[in-house]
Amino acid sequence: LDNADRLIPDDTFERLTPRDMAFLVAAVIIHDIGLFLDADGVKKLVFDAPRSDIYYDGESWRIIWSKYIDEINRYSWEEMYTYFGEPISVREVCIEGNPFPDATKRIIGEFLRRYHHRIAAEVAFGALPGSEDVDLFGNTGLSVKDRRLIGFLAWSHGVAIRDTVDYVKMWL
Repeated sequence: LDNADRLIPDDTFERLTPRDMAFLVAAVIIHDIGLFLDADGVKKLVFDAPRSDIYYDGESWRIIWSKYIDEINRYSWEEMYTYFGEPISVREVCIEGNPFPDATKRIIGEFLRRYHHRIAAEVAFGALPGSEDVDLFGNTGLSVKDRRLIGFLAWSHGVAIRDTVDYVKMWL
């Protein structure tokens, strides 16, 4: 919220409505929520059917996870140290067991860090996956459009601004 306060010029703040501010605050709050998925949430995210009807990049979580594991398999020793603090042998990271081994937790942590903005967007118009899914905006009375706008704001912080233009046109 401090960053938003510093980045938004005063004359822009003067034009924001209370609704605009509420959406901004909600987006800021949920932006990092994907970093807090528990083991059940990660499994549901990767293996279960999609919970939302919008995929900004057109790929399912299962495909994104598979590509991520393929990418890690090509890491150099230096990249392994950079991302995980040690070299990790990653042939097939199994996330079906519980609890996860430490190496798997680090691999999952980097995956969540990389895609947390997309998770936030899906949480805005779906639910936070976990042992019990949580619909954060379920009892708020927000319309689908409002929930998508909050999700869009949370998502947009993790992508290039030019990549957002088509979505703004689609939802506004």
